[in-house]
Amino acid sequence: MRLLIAVAFLIGLAAAPTRVAAHDGPHEIGSVQSIGSYHTELVVTATDATLIVHDSEGRNVDVSGLSGTAQVVAKGNQRRTVEFKPAGENRLAAPLGFPVEGKFRALLTLKNAQGVEIGNARYNIDVGTE
Repeated sequence: MRLLIAVAFLIGLAAAPTRVAAHDGPHEIGSVQSIGSYHTELVVTATDATLIVHDSEGRNVDVSGLSGTAQVVAKGNQRRTVEFKPAGENRLAAPLGFPVEGKFRALLTLKNAQGVEIGNARYNIDVGTE
């Protein structure tokens, strides 16, 4: 099952530009965290963060009714709030208005269309240069 999910992520991200992602376990693109019944992956570049959302079977999820908020600790232990909004089929995106290098730590809360919290996940990402 984990292999199927990993393969689905690789196929879904093949067309995306190379990005720096979290690494935990056998995933080559990024770490997978569960939020409610969703499997999520946070990908961070120097200018934005993207949350990729799949269901428990590894299928893309329509995120048009989802949103997210992340409490982020970035460069110099700066604490910031980042708002995620729908940005395509199974992606929520958030522009970063602050420098990112080294560690990018985030507690991300996912909400449904009514603004009700679905759940949250912690990400700890080593950010390097692309």
